[in-house]
Amino acid sequence: MKKTKTGNILLHVYLWAFYIILNYYLAYFQKLNNVLFVDYLAKYLLVVPVFYINTIWVLPYLFKRRKYISLLFAEILIALSHYCLFLVVYTNLLPFVSNYPQVNIDFAHFFPRTFWWYFNFSLYAFGYWYAKEAIEKQKEIIKLQRKNFMNEFNFLKLQINPHFLYNTLNTLYSQALPHSAALADNIMKLSNMMRYSLESIDAEDGKVLLEKEIEYLKELIEINQIRFSNKLNIVYEESGQLNGQLIPALSLIIAVENAFKYGDLKDKENPLLIKMQIQKESINFYCKNKKKKKMPELSFGLGLINLKKRLDYVCSDRYTLNTSDIDDFFIFELTILNE
Repeated sequence: MKKTKTGNILLHVYLWAFYIILNYYLAYFQKLNNVLFVDYLAKYLLVVPVFYINTIWVLPYLFKRRKYISLLFAEILIALSHYCLFLVVYTNLLPFVSNYPQVNIDFAHFFPRTFWWYFNFSLYAFGYWYAKEAIEKQKEIIKLQRKNFMNEFNFLKLQINPHFLYNTLNTLYSQALPHSAALADNIMKLSNMMRYSLESIDAEDGKVLLEKEIEYLKELIEINQIRFSNKLNIVYEESGQLNGQLIPALSLIIAVENAFKYGDLKDKENPLLIKMQIQKESINFYCKNKKKKKMPELSFGLGLINLKKRLDYVCSDRYTLNTSDIDDFFIFELTILNE
């Protein structure tokens, strides 16, 4: 980053040096009267600050934000400061440090001359800044297009792979059923989970029946028990009556999935505790698990952010979500008010 910034500064210095020398020699070969290099150098060194003050400060912070009154005052202040600097340099500094002739101050001639230089390089600054802004916008558009393309591509992969897996599981179920009913049943659980995931993703309003979400949750618990030979300590409690309640898709799953991934579920005294309370006014979900002693790198933060976005979209202000990551336990609490 430092090298890039230094390189840009040097590039500007080289371009200004080339521009000053080029203009001097053009005037020299045209045999204009009183062609002095110190005169050209002084003029350009006085207008360079005008160029950069406009491009770095005035245009981005005043013109771009439509602060036109402040912009007018700023330009007047810069013009007056530029005029005063011209006076000081041409009446005192140049005659003192070189053989530049003494200048007689003629306001009617000197002020329009300095203002013309100021006006020209203010226009150059605007052209440079506008071109730079246009290039940056084009880069942002290209970046956004590339991001959208990757999102569409990843979404396409997401659509293809689950459907392929879902169909394959159904085939495996048919093949396993004559040999092992238990194996076929477990394959069907996986197939049901896959189907639910696909259907919930495809839901237009982002909502699913609470009953379906709970079925998925129970199958998730059963599949993980099978993975770990029924050695996981899990307490699942459910109260209340299902009555067509709707909730955001997969909103109960993230906490349980992370409990299986990061939790110590083999401690009999501290089982994974899942509580579902279905009330007339609300749906309350509680999940508490003991954390592993050696925790891998957590990815729950990203999942939680995505969940909040979905809850904001579907439930707006009808939910509360609280998480506690203290001592040896992680607690997830979600309350959704019924519509």
